Amino acid sequence: QIPAGGSANVSIEKLVRDPAKWSAEQPHLYRLLLTLLEDGKVQEMQSCNVGFREVEIRDGLLHVNGQTIYLKGVNRHEHDPRTGHTISVESMIRDIRLMKQFNINAVRTSHYPADPRWYDLCDQFGIYLIDEANIESHGMGYDAESLAKDASWGPAHLARAQAVVERDKNHPAVIIWSLGNEGGNGVNFMQNYDWMKKRDPSRPVQYEQAGFDKRNTDIRCPMYASIEWIVRYAESNPDRPLILCEYAHAMGNSVGNLQDYWTAIETYAHLQGGFIWDWVDQGLYKNAPDGTEFFAYGGDFGDRPNDSDFCLNGLVGPDRRPNPHLWEVKKVYQHIKVAADDVQQGRVVVRNNYYFTNLNEFEAEWILRRNGEQAASGSLGRLDLLPQKEQPIKVPLPAMQPLGEYLLTIQFKLAETMPWAEAGHVVAWDQFSLSSAQPSLRQDSKSELPQVTESESTFEIAGPTVSASIDKTSGALTSYRVGDLELLAQPLVPNFWKHPNNNQWGNKYVERLGVWKSISEERALTEIAVSTKAGSVSIEASYELPSVQGAYHLSYLFEDGGSLRVAAKYEPGPGKAPTMPRFGMQLAVSQEFNQVAWYGRGPHETYWDRKTGGEIALYRDTVDDWNHPYIHPQDVGNRTDVRWLTLTNSLGVGLKVIGSKPLSCSVWPFSLEDLAAAKHPHELPRRDFNVLHIDWKLHGVGGDTSWGEQTHPKYTLPGNRSHQLEFTLLPVLTN
Repeated sequence: QIPAGGSANVSIEKLVRDPAKWSAEQPHLYRLLLTLLEDGKVQEMQSCNVGFREVEIRDGLLHVNGQTIYLKGVNRHEHDPRTGHTISVESMIRDIRLMKQFNINAVRTSHYPADPRWYDLCDQFGIYLIDEANIESHGMGYDAESLAKDASWGPAHLARAQAVVERDKNHPAVIIWSLGNEGGNGVNFMQNYDWMKKRDPSRPVQYEQAGFDKRNTDIRCPMYASIEWIVRYAESNPDRPLILCEYAHAMGNSVGNLQDYWTAIETYAHLQGGFIWDWVDQGLYKNAPDGTEFFAYGGDFGDRPNDSDFCLNGLVGPDRRPNPHLWEVKKVYQHIKVAADDVQQGRVVVRNNYYFTNLNEFEAEWILRRNGEQAASGSLGRLDLLPQKEQPIKVPLPAMQPLGEYLLTIQFKLAETMPWAEAGHVVAWDQFSLSSAQPSLRQDSKSELPQVTESESTFEIAGPTVSASIDKTSGALTSYRVGDLELLAQPLVPNFWKHPNNNQWGNKYVERLGVWKSISEERALTEIAVSTKAGSVSIEASYELPSVQGAYHLSYLFEDGGSLRVAAKYEPGPGKAPTMPRFGMQLAVSQEFNQVAWYGRGPHETYWDRKTGGEIALYRDTVDDWNHPYIHPQDVGNRTDVRWLTLTNSLGVGLKVIGSKPLSCSVWPFSLEDLAAAKHPHELPRRDFNVLHIDWKLHGVGGDTSWGEQTHPKYTLPGNRSHQLEFTLLPVLTN
């Protein structure tokens, strides 16, 4: 009995025996329908989804439905490039589908509760949520002046904590409450924690600012803690799980060393994942004076002051185009792993790292490649493998003849269409080397030996189809010709400089390493000599590098068939030289050589510290499509573990580069100077040449923060050590 204008709490209980459990992997939902009747007639109906699941901290670990899960997460702001922070349901669904396609299973609603429709969709599709109260007083500081310590602000804090809990408490996707973000810590957050725990004992509560010595967090959830730091925590006999509320700051060309984080996380039980910062680049569409539409950022609207491009730190662009580092996330976050047993005999072990999913939901396939080309493939069917179990399998490999480099890939695809992806979508893969033989460098030729002639300024080398010129004053290769067709638009010269990406702008990269920017131009030739022997022509050049007190040696070996073997070596001097951004060489070819093929990791860009997600195979592209359009231009387009690369024209004629060891390579339709001058992609000119970078190694992109942390030392080139690069240039005469 409720009087007009009144209210009452009504409790209804129903025992449901052995319900299908809700999880992000298997989001089983029931529909609850409440009907209000008067004299047997329906007056009103309300309904909502119900998911049965249990969340608890037990034995110092986070459990969902009894399993100690990993949260493979991302932080998400609500953003649309046309409507700003007003988000459509279609945009939300696109986000969730992409997240699940790229193996992301959890979202932190940074730093406020999301649109209510987002929770319904996460219930439906299966995404774990950390639901964060809309509390942040970052600007007030964390010490005595923090609002967290001022009891007069207690009601304002509590009101926001109560609002998020009461609004979202019925969503199974919400497995953890967050007290807020960067608001300091004190009496007000203690009050909020106590209220949340009393109101809803079914969920853990976390707060980053509680640190490691305060009681008001059930989960240790630091932001941007280093790998070494979280390992020390895991080895300290901890009483609570550690889940990074923010890590791997994905600003620009970023997310290096993510695999290293997860190698540590998967080694220690108390490390249970983290949330990458963040999901989407917060750029807005704007028209340039010529009408070109581009993504604008801080300062592009006449806004002063601004944070420049600091909100461009997503795994996807504003239009939800994946940034290259999202492919690394997909690989590192994958839930199925394959390990080698006796891989040459086709024996491997499959590990099902799902917690609630049998592998019979996926089709397993294998692909055998020889020198990058597919040589054989087959199906392994649907493996009946329960969660958290492993199974040895044998791949029926054919005889591996003729000789070559053989690589085996085992991949898992959706067997049936799911709400978030079509059947055939690849959810996981691993690749194994079966042999390391390199392709032959030999080219068909007339067996005519190269001849050398010397003028006052050049060495001229001529063969049956290929000729070349070496400048005697610089030692640079200035011409490489097939018949009358010149392959070089700019000389082959050393290169030690990498234009910084976002993480490096923030760590004083230019100030620390800037000496290398002009080393190539400053190199001083001290000796150059030519010799002929055994049907080849050899030219040796030596240089001083005054700014770093080092030495540089360059040799050319012209051989039968027009091949040119290039070897470069850096020797450090007695002084202290800073880290070397790259050790390589560069040349340019005419724009007509616009077709790229390579045998290495791809198809997307990869870097020294971000290449786990690149499968080694044979790929093709165009120079114009090779490079990702980062909203703020920066170093771009590198491919790692490149065995060989070709640049050809429409007739199939061009240049081939083969590394004595796998190389890093990039191809740009613009120059390094163009890249340094541009603030937006549309400001990069399309030059009438293509620049080819051939590197032994290229400084990693970094992945910890964008405001100070440096690339991990193991992904850098020390300036006080020797470095060598060797590759062969060959003419490509036909397809």
